[in-house]
Amino acid sequence: TDKASMLDEAIEYLKQLQLQVQ
Repeated sequence: TDKASMLDEAIEYLKQLQLQVQ
């Protein structure tokens, strides 16, 4: 497993959630 890419995906996912909330 590539932890770095997993973190990047999680960050992008959270960014999308924030954009939807605002």
